[in-house]
Amino acid sequence: MEFLIAFVVGGLICVVGQLLIDFTKLTPARILVLFVTLGVFLTAVGLYEPLVNFAGAGATVPLTGFGYTLAKGTMEAVEILQVVLQLPQPELEQQYFLVILQHYAQNHRIKDKKQMRVGIIPTRIVFIDYWIEQSK
Repeated sequence: MEFLIAFVVGGLICVVGQLLIDFTKLTPARILVLFVTLGVFLTAVGLYEPLVNFAGAGATVPLTGFGYTLAKGTMEAVEILQVVLQLPQPELEQQYFLVILQHYAQNHRIKDKKQMRVGIIPTRIVFIDYWIEQSK
């Protein structure tokens, strides 16, 4: 059933794009920008997250999903920055890494340090190694 829902939702998003190509004078490049911007906007107002939870890949694979990913990453970075800016200045560098890791672990439901290392992109491995060393 999950595959069917993803197929239908993703297909409907693509149908909207095809209708825009067929019945408007918008170029494909403008439609691409429209879809990405629409994904960012719907995420900002809180409407795209429920769709992603319902449809999974059907909502994250089309271009609107790219906009959703951009907005989600930006919102996480702002949350981290707000916490980091509240830290005392001398401890800022050391605490910055720990705040990022704690925030990442909370948002991704990671409780074990070994689990934290699995599946993380290489740029985050530096933070993970730092966290493991600091917590020994």
